[in-house]
Amino acid sequence: MASPLRAYFAKLKDNLMEYYFITICGGADGKNSNPKIIMDLEKRVGKKPTKLIELHIADLLPPEPKPTRDDTMKYKLTDEDIKNLTSKVLRILRKKL
Repeated sequence: MASPLRAYFAKLKDNLMEYYFITICGGADGKNSNPKIIMDLEKRVGKKPTKLIELHIADLLPPEPKPTRDDTMKYKLTDEDIKNLTSKVLRILRKKL
């Protein structure tokens, strides 16, 4: 988790009742959620997120050859990527809310 978020969650910890967490990860290791994210959030916030939305950079790359960790680490999000990912998050949230 990024350092600025750690400080932010430390301040919210005592007053946070429910939260969704949205993250962009590499995703080169597969589509399954990274259990370390939930464990880290629970440690820092004191509870698991109501919903974890994990987006993957690997999904933005061509499927062949299969993206590697190095590929996803080097990738720089474009403005178009950000628009597409934001739309995806909004679709997910609309279904949940």
